[in-house]
Amino acid sequence: MTTPDMPATPPPPSFPAPAIEPTAEALKPTEIRAPRKVLFNLDELENDRSSEPFVFEYQGKTFELLDPKDCDWQDLLVVQEDPRLTLHVLMPEEQRVEFLALKLPMRKFEALLTRWQQHFNQPAPGEGDGSAPS
Repeated sequence: MTTPDMPATPPPPSFPAPAIEPTAEALKPTEIRAPRKVLFNLDELENDRSSEPFVFEYQGKTFELLDPKDCDWQDLLVVQEDPRLTLHVLMPEEQRVEFLALKLPMRKFEALLTRWQQHFNQPAPGEGDGSAPS
């Protein structure tokens, strides 16, 4: 039942709900926070290449495989899930089409990857970090 003194529905609150975290646009110039101190700048490592590429020859043509440390980490995770993509990640694009058009026996592919791992001091699959099992 409504009375002249009491409306049927209560009015909405007259104050706005507090923002969880104000955006830079919402802050006044005096409220903009100072940038955080950078502890490690990845951009400084961009040109810090550690070793020479692994260059090999097959059927009279020269190819190269990149250092895994210079490959994108997400691409390397995909290669672990699907080894068929190994050369798509490790070989420069301009060489890849020509190399993949060649027939390559599995024993030679395995030898290629073994030498590549040795060149870049990478553990063979299943070796991990070389620590003894517990």
